[in-house]
Amino acid sequence: GRKNTDYSLSPEMQMLLGWAWKLYKRGDILQMIDSTIIETCDQAQALRWIHVGLLCTQSDSSLRPPMSTVILMLSSHSVTLPDPKKPAFMNSRASQNSKSTSSAHSHVSRKTKSSSSGSGLSHSHASGTSTSSSVLSASS
Repeated sequence: GRKNTDYSLSPEMQMLLGWAWKLYKRGDILQMIDSTIIETCDQAQALRWIHVGLLCTQSDSSLRPPMSTVILMLSSHSVTLPDPKKPAFMNSRASQNSKSTSSAHSHVSRKTKSSSSGSGLSHSHASGTSTSSSVLSASS
């Protein structure tokens, strides 16, 4: 396993999600699997986990599968996985921070407006990098 961001690596590999996406697009996703376990792990299962991770990090949050579907995708090989779209948060760290700050501000604004009107929020989601970290760490 590795951290989702490691600036000691080559620029192409610094951002784990961006690197995973590039490997997926090139058809080289096996390179994501740690070399110390590649011979002993179930490669098909590991590839499926990575694929589901990419589905969970798509830029358009409406395309991301709900957790019930994620569980089904991970537990059943009979479920066909759709092709993922480009993940969110693939830009530089500065750009990520800007998007996260903007998203968090928007989320707080909606919550404040909602609280003042008394209606509450039933489904709010502030996008952040923690999703990609936790999903991809499952593949390690």
